Amino acid sequence: MVSTMHDYYQILGCEYGCDLEQLKSAYRQKVKDNHPDHGGHEADFVLIKDGFDILSDPGRRADYDSRLGLRKLNGRFYRITLPTAIRRPLTDLYDDIKTAVKQAFDKRSRGILFIEVDADRIKRNTDDIIVLAPEIEKTCPSCIGLGGWMGNCPNCRGSGIIKMELLLPFECGNDLEAGDKTSFSYDGYEVELRIT
Repeated sequence: MVSTMHDYYQILGCEYGCDLEQLKSAYRQKVKDNHPDHGGHEADFVLIKDGFDILSDPGRRADYDSRLGLRKLNGRFYRITLPTAIRRPLTDLYDDIKTAVKQAFDKRSRGILFIEVDADRIKRNTDDIIVLAPEIEKTCPSCIGLGGWMGNCPNCRGSGIIKMELLLPFECGNDLEAGDKTSFSYDGYEVELRIT
């Protein structure tokens, strides 16, 4: 079982990316509803206070957001799910160059990804969207995988490959359990997802 950290946004009942006034309002309501003097549990009250202390401090909040796995996608903040394994179809350098040239002319086709995720690691957001965040290697679009003239491509520093985090949202109406398989398309990627 993977240990998880507390989601203080969920504990306080506010959206990811909320401003300080929204945070204060949510905090006041939660304190009022959960104060031990009015029948609330002390453990819940401590979590609410800790959450507000962290989220109301900009430096601590930025660090917490990073550790929680928040990313901005299409103007909204989402908590990401990191895959346990990522595979791409086996290719050689010729295939990579051919794919890079094709992608330069056809932005719709980006490839197939095989992704495995531990069921315990899935982070379901409030709108039932799960955002996978695999780190993928892509052929450098600047030098088409050749590393530039004498290996001086500024984009990939001569390696011919760039690494990037790819955000893949998909809507999941039902619970995902170990052994489930699903597939979806997003931004030109065909994603085969397996829950382990």
